[in-house]
Amino acid sequence: MTEPPTMAASSPALDKAGEPQPAAVPVDKPLRAVVYRKFRLPEFTFGYDQSSLSDEGKLAISRIVNELRKEKKWLLVRVDGHTDSIGSEDYNDQLSFKRAIAAATSMVLQDGFDPARIFVKGFGEHQPIAANETPEGRTENRRIELLILEPKE
Repeated sequence: MTEPPTMAASSPALDKAGEPQPAAVPVDKPLRAVVYRKFRLPEFTFGYDQSSLSDEGKLAISRIVNELRKEKKWLLVRVDGHTDSIGSEDYNDQLSFKRAIAAATSMVLQDGFDPARIFVKGFGEHQPIAANETPEGRTENRRIELLILEPKE
C-alpha cells in the first residue's frame, strides 16, 4: 500500500448540483490515507513540452469525478504529474508539477471538486512506465495519474 504525505481534512463542499458532498472525516491531527483507486488513462498523456490537458483528458476527469460522487465516500485525490527524460531534471520536475496542476484545476473549475481535497505532486522523469529511448515510450511517460485516497482507519 502506498501512503502519501499527510494532510488535514476540510469541511465538505457542494457538488455541481448544489448537493453537499460526503462529510469530511473529522480530525485534529494529520490524516493518513491509502490508495483506494488509481487511474492512468491514454487521455491523460501530453504532447512534448506541453502542460495543458486535452479536451479528452478533461472529459475523462469529469467522468471519474462523477463516478466518485456516486460512491458517497469521503475521498482525497492526489494528482501525479510525470515527464519523459528529454530536458533537464529541474525543467522536468517543474513541467510535471504544471501537468498535475492542470488536471487539478480542471477538477475544481470544471467539475466543482473541493480543492481542499486535492493535492498535486510532480515526479519529473523519475517514474517512467515505458522506455524513453522510443517516441512511443516517451509519449506514455508524459502523463498524469489520479490516485483516489481514502482515510486509513
